[in-house]
Amino acid sequence: MSPYGGVQAIEDIAEVTSWVTVRGMPDEPEDGACQVMNGRTGTSINRDDAAVFTKLNFVRTLGFISEQQYRACLGSLQIEAPGPGFFSYKNCL
Repeated sequence: MSPYGGVQAIEDIAEVTSWVTVRGMPDEPEDGACQVMNGRTGTSINRDDAAVFTKLNFVRTLGFISEQQYRACLGSLQIEAPGPGFFSYKNCL
């Protein structure tokens, strides 16, 4: 994440896309969001990572980042659920 603070959705989309696309380029700082995601132990997304995870999925779905870039940022993290579909947990917080 950069120190830039956008005020419009398009700025947020551009910022999230840049997290992944400039990783590993010379003279570009390593993105903190991807570092945090890659530093997690285990494979489950926790509530602290949910916003970043959701934004990364959004820009991947739009085609702004590739599957390879997405995986490089997330590492092995994923949503763990008891099966396919949508789940709502009563006591999740």
